[in-house]
Amino acid sequence: MENLRNGSLYLIISALLFIVGDFIIFTVLGAIVVYIISFVFVFLAYSRLRAGFGILQSNGKNTGLGRTGATLLLVGMILDVIGAILLLVFVGIAFLAIGAIIVIIGEILVGIGLYNTGNAYNDGLLKIGGILVAIIVTAFIGYILAYVSLGGILDKLKSGSFVPSPTYSQPGTQYPGTQPTFSQPSNIYQIGTGNLKANGEAYVAIYSPTPIQIVSAEIVGTSMISSSITPNLLSPGSNNVTINFGTITGLLPNNTYTIKLTLANGQTIDTIVAYQP
Repeated sequence: MENLRNGSLYLIISALLFIVGDFIIFTVLGAIVVYIISFVFVFLAYSRLRAGFGILQSNGKNTGLGRTGATLLLVGMILDVIGAILLLVFVGIAFLAIGAIIVIIGEILVGIGLYNTGNAYNDGLLKIGGILVAIIVTAFIGYILAYVSLGGILDKLKSGSFVPSPTYSQPGTQYPGTQPTFSQPSNIYQIGTGNLKANGEAYVAIYSPTPIQIVSAEIVGTSMISSSITPNLLSPGSNNVTINFGTITGLLPNNTYTIKLTLANGQTIDTIVAYQP
């Protein structure tokens, strides 16, 4: 969520710098300097958006299109820069045209990703922002709305006051005389992103509305299983949990990984940690 918010802020700053370069800076050299700084913010923005959507996707959110869109935006901007450099020859125009098309497609997908994020976190303002980003011509306003709404979601997540909306299982094959079954979520969820250290200790913040025991933890995609969990009994409210996995092998620094917690009632909770040795 922080990556998405920072990415939106960088794009707002970039757009304002373009305005400064177009209408306020009256020297060619000054305008070029402003444009270069603006492009730096653009690349930073798309990198943050891609990382944010990727983390949410690994946590089960429907943000894959947003991640793809951010990648396309990066590719499109690189082609546009190459096209601008080669503008004196015909091939430069081709690069600019292809880059512009890719940027438009990427912007639409990022807007969809923001909309789906707003849908996942029950935030109407973020959904409106995503729609405006996807419309392209209103993208600037959309990113402003996204920045504001993501800040509100972050505050709720950090304070532990955010409660996911109820989810319902889709009815499967029904037998005569039976009713569709609906499952309420446990309302136990991770607050923010956790950390995993080289000494094998992971630190995650977990919100739980009721006392419940954590039976075990494992790093998804590996054979690493917890040797100890402190505290292993969650109290109502926010809990700072330390999970010890022993020796860490095969993980890439600065990448994110999913730790699956198994609770005493048989439920599992996926938590996201950044490996920072």
